[in-house]
Amino acid sequence: MTIIEFIEARIAEDEQIATKAGTGKYARWDYAGDCDSASNGEVYYPDTRTVIRHMNGHESISYDCVTCDSEGLTPSVTEEIGPHIARHDPARVLHEVEAKRKLLDLSRRWLVSRGGQDGEMSRKNALDILRLLAAPYSDHPDYQKEWA
Repeated sequence: MTIIEFIEARIAEDEQIATKAGTGKYARWDYAGDCDSASNGEVYYPDTRTVIRHMNGHESISYDCVTCDSEGLTPSVTEEIGPHIARHDPARVLHEVEAKRKLLDLSRRWLVSRGGQDGEMSRKNALDILRLLAAPYSDHPDYQKEWA
């Protein structure tokens, strides 16, 4: 397996998992913290906002949650973890997939560029980019040490 094939496979896995995790109103996640009674301190889908009208005339807001404890009463994530989970929502991962594919295409073009000093520099840059794209997946069993 080449480094390019390895990166293509990992990007495809990331895309598949992100697509399964959320599309449409479930693609974007948010976290408001414990102070927000509408999300109850959970990571939630902001596009699922529901206004609940109570018998006493008051209104409250509710969201579908990404995280939730079994009873739905107390937050299942902490203030340190919630923002991290929300920041890496499926929508962001799919944007990263797109960017990684563009870097991969750029690297391919540089690898097949003409010779000469500029060609050597392009080749070195391409290999550097490929190593950097592979690095986050270094714990994968197909990762090869020489790519580090």
